Amino acid sequence: MKSLRETESGIEVIPAKFDAGCFVSVCVLMLAGAAVLLYFAKDMFILKGILYGIVGVIGALFFGGALLKVLSVVRSKEPLFEVRSGYLQNKRKKVALTDIDELTYGWHTDRPSGMVFQALVVRTVRNNRYYFSTYNMVSQQEIDLVVRQHILPYATAACRESWEATEGKTPFGADENAKG
Repeated sequence: MKSLRETESGIEVIPAKFDAGCFVSVCVLMLAGAAVLLYFAKDMFILKGILYGIVGVIGALFFGGALLKVLSVVRSKEPLFEVRSGYLQNKRKKVALTDIDELTYGWHTDRPSGMVFQALVVRTVRNNRYYFSTYNMVSQQEIDLVVRQHILPYATAACRESWEATEGKTPFGADENAKG
């Protein structure tokens, strides 16, 4: 798998280079589009110019922020998260696998970044929530593989049942595999 790296002590989830390149390319193009809007906003009538300016500024802030975040993640060379020594962890959070009561993967509305970047959302038996973001650079199949092979065997029975029941569904409850 392109985003999974086996180590002596566990498994690391790393950003896929191709997915990171695609994400950076899209952000650069959208940032350029926002710059073009801002450039032409000064030549428009008052109302249209203000509208172009607002959309351009929002686009520049949104895609510029996403670009900076993705570039910082890719440059850090650290795994997004890892399963090691009985813990699911990244550089800031550490959750015991035996404490995991619920897992979901996808976009969520709990935090603003969850509406932009997919995350593995973990709820513990103490009802604490932890977010392990993948920054849209890890496929759902690879996350499913990590969860099934390295997390679910140690998580609670309720967590295993919940993951099996919601396989292929986002935290919003919409089936991603449904043909519409």
